[in-house]
Formats: sequence, C-alpha cells, structure tokens
Amino acid sequence: MFPRPGRDIGFPVAGCALLFAVFLAGGLIYESFQGRAAERLVTVMLIDAIIVLGIQIYVGNTGVLSFGHIGFGAIAGYAFAVFAISPEEKLKRIPDAPFGLNDVLLNPALAV
Repeated sequence: MFPRPGRDIGFPVAGCALLFAVFLAGGLIYESFQGRAAERLVTVMLIDAIIVLGIQIYVGNTGVLSFGHIGFGAIAGYAFAVFAISPEEKLKRIPDAPFGLNDVLLNPALAV
C-alpha cells in the first residue's frame, strides 16, 4: 500500500488541531466569565495538559514506563516553590527548612 499524504498525515494533524482548539477555547471561555482564580485554574490546567501530553508521547512511542520524568518535574516544582517564596513567608510555612533555605530568595525574573 502506498501512503496517501492527505489521509495518513492530514486527518491526524487536523484532529489534533481541532482538539487543541476546543480545549483552549473551553478554557478561555471559562476564564472570561470567572475571576482571577479561574485564570490560575486554567493556567494550571493547560500546564498539566502539556506535561501529560509529553509523558504520553514518550511512553507511547517507546513503550518504556519511566518515573524519572515525573520525579524530575516534582522535584523541580518543589525547588522552585521553595526558592521563589519570600523569606518571611518561608518562616511561616516551613520554619524548619534544612540547609538554611529559609534565608534564600531566588527572584523568578533572575532565573530566566
């Protein structure tokens, strides 16, 4: 069988684009009718969707089940949260932080 580019490539790409558009439009419509909390909810939802899609592509294409990517994301998220919180807030939330992390502040703008 010879590949037909319109059918073999066009339909999956169009389906993915349509699904992404519906997902994005739903999030934006929900965000527009709600307040600031909905903006954060939609942002977290889209970030989670990207993470899930990336892991699914990796596991689906290779067949290798690995928790390394999930662990790296979890540790990176925790580390960013610890470094981005102000020292005053850290003293309230995590007063027994090890290694002097209570005094460290990493400005997110400097991290980029």
